[in-house]
Amino acid sequence: MRMKRPWRRHRSAAGLLWAVFAWLLTGFLITYGLAWLGAHAGAMDEECALGFFEHSAPLQEIRTGAWPPETTCVFADGSTETSAGPGWFNALFHLCAGGSAALLLGAGVVRAVRAFHGGRRRDQR
Repeated sequence: MRMKRPWRRHRSAAGLLWAVFAWLLTGFLITYGLAWLGAHAGAMDEECALGFFEHSAPLQEIRTGAWPPETTCVFADGSTETSAGPGWFNALFHLCAGGSAALLLGAGVVRAVRAFHGGRRRDQR
């Protein structure tokens, strides 16, 4: 019995790039949505304002960033507290964002090369 190889389903490099791109884009959208909810719907700003963090300096400013989504509390002495999340989540977020951008670029290059060569595959030349 012959074993199936899932990577052989996509007969072209562009098809494989688009499939991996779709998965990475989905991962990016999920992680961005979770990070956005954590930054905007979370209680980080209230925790800073109520003094839940042990700082000797008073709260000076609360910043909300869009990329990556996070809330940062800045204290008068220059120290900060952020809601950026755990390290693995930030790594996953940036991996999905960068990977989907790179694969979108790669798929575009493959499409442009195919258009330049008239849509022929290597075995048809």
